[in-house]
Amino acid sequence: MKDLPKVIQSIYKKKKINNVYIRGDKNVSYQKIIETISILNNSGITNIGLITVPINVKNNYNRNF
Repeated sequence: MKDLPKVIQSIYKKKKINNVYIRGDKNVSYQKIIETISILNNSGITNIGLITVPINVKNNYNRNF
């Protein structure tokens, strides 16, 4: 987590991105998601989305929901 701001700023400068989508799973705490969103905001990323999958939908991803 401590290197995340540098990584984000490097990508942001190269690609001029302003959209980030976050997909969590049951092994990631809510606190870590909030910390990540805060780091993104502080790095200049202003459009942050959360990817969700409805509980009743089976998908092809190996997720731990």
